[in-house]
Order: sequence, then C-alpha cells, then structure tokens
Amino acid sequence: GVSINAAIIGNVANIVANLETESTEFVERLDAIKSFVHRNNLGTTLQARVEQFMAYLWATHGGVTNDDDFIHSLPYTLQLDLTKSRQRHIRHCPFFDFCSDEIIRALTLCLKLHIFSPNDVIIHADDMGQEMYFLERGTVEVVSRNGKTVFATLTSGCFFGETALFFKQQRNSTIRAAAFCEVYRLDKSDLDRELRQRDFDLSRMLDIFTGIAKSNKRRNEAVANNLRASAVEGTKLYKLIKTDEAELPRGKRRTARKVFLPNSAFRVIWDLISLVFATYYAVSIPYWLAFIEEDPSERSHATWIALDF
Repeated sequence: GVSINAAIIGNVANIVANLETESTEFVERLDAIKSFVHRNNLGTTLQARVEQFMAYLWATHGGVTNDDDFIHSLPYTLQLDLTKSRQRHIRHCPFFDFCSDEIIRALTLCLKLHIFSPNDVIIHADDMGQEMYFLERGTVEVVSRNGKTVFATLTSGCFFGETALFFKQQRNSTIRAAAFCEVYRLDKSDLDRELRQRDFDLSRMLDIFTGIAKSNKRRNEAVANNLRASAVEGTKLYKLIKTDEAELPRGKRRTARKVFLPNSAFRVIWDLISLVFATYYAVSIPYWLAFIEEDPSERSHATWIALDF
C-alpha cells in the first residue's frame, strides 16, 4: 500500500510540474512581448491584438508555435505519419489530383503552418507572390484592392494564391483573415524542386490550373458587376442588400477568455484546488485499501471508495 501510494503521489507531482513548466514558459513569452510593445510605445490597440493572439494560441495549441520544427527533427517515416492529416489539402486540390502518392507525400512535408489574427492581410493585391495557401481552420475573405468589396468568403478546406505557383504575375486580389485562421503555405521553390527531382510533366497540371483560373475570373467579374449594380438606388439588388444589412446580426469572433490564461487568477485558484483534491485522492484511496477490515457489514466503505474513484 505504501509503495502504491508513493508511486501515485510521484506521478501526480510530475504531471503538475510539467503543467506548471508549460504555463511558466508561456507567461514569460507573453510578458516579453508586452515589454517590447511598451518599450517601443506601440499603443494599447496593438497590445490588445497581441494579447488576443496569445490567448488564441494558448487555447488551441497550448502556446506552442514550432510544431513543424519538432516534426522535421524526427525520422522520415514518423514525419509522414504525423503529417498524414495534411495530405487531404494536396489531394483535394484539382491540379494535384493526378499526382502520384510519392509527390503528394513530398509536397505535404513542404507545408508550413501560419496563424493569422482577424483583419490580418495574408496576401496583398499587386504583390509578386511565390506561394499558395491551404486553409486549415478559420475564415478568410477575398477582397478588392481597396479592401471595400468582398468577392468571396473561404472556409476550412479551401485554397488560394495558386496563380503564383505557375505564372510570374501580380496578385489580383487581397486575402484578408475574417477571424483567427490557420493556413498551410506551399512555396513555389519547394514545388519546383520536388517535381524536378521526379521529372514530372507540368503541361497537364497547367491545363487544369488554366481552366480553374478562367472560371475564377468569370466569377469575380460577375460579382463585381452585381456589386456595381447594387450601388444604384432603385434596383432590386440595391433593395435586397440594404434589407439584408439591416437584418444581419453582428458576428461573433472566436476568442479565448482571459480567465483561462495561465497567469489569470482563476487558473491559479483552479490549479491549487486540483492539487489539493489530487493529493487527497492519492492518500485516501490507498489508506482505505490498506486498513479496511474484511467485514461484510462494512459495505459503506466500499461505497466511499467507489465514489473516490
């Protein structure tokens, strides 16, 4: 009984110590960022954005941002297993649909994770792009150069910026994060390297991409024409859009509550209460098992032990 009790207490102490280490590292990073913002007089608005981003990072990733570095430090076979869920982005992309499994696995390992806050501009119109993006989580908007016209809203599973992989030309639209979003980036240099190593013929891929690009262009032109028509008073589109704007509720952003951050008072009290209860259970259960009498009349003890478990 004493040995079991010591083992349980030791495991609980290790778990609590690991949790406290992660929380301490996160708090130190957050304090360092706040100090940087304060020293450079960057304003309270930017500081609030930083705090919101760090809160989202803690709520979704436990404060970790270097998952890719950890994955690439592992053996090749483990890298493939850990990134298997990312393959769906490559497989569901039309111009990669006919690629071999070898190419898909190679391109999957080239994907790099990026996290953006609401209203962050992911792609600027008129820039010379060198990468495309796959939307893993969140929502982004395809907007005009002046940022006033929203051509489309993309959700998880969509991709954008693919023109930069095939043609050297300026971006046609701006891509803006509508909420916290996570995207995987595929660089043109990585794509060219992987395809060149395997003597891949790009002609078929270019044909498919050209068809998609023409379809997107027609769609954007139709949206732009409808928006111009909706600005004219008296038209059906004008009346429809004004009615919808009056009825639409304000959107809610997905943000993590401050009470759940490691340095909040709630988390400190919660950790202390959890530690007290964990210590109680680690001591009380072995005690009942070690000293309970083998008496059928004392069935109430068994009930209390079951409740403790």
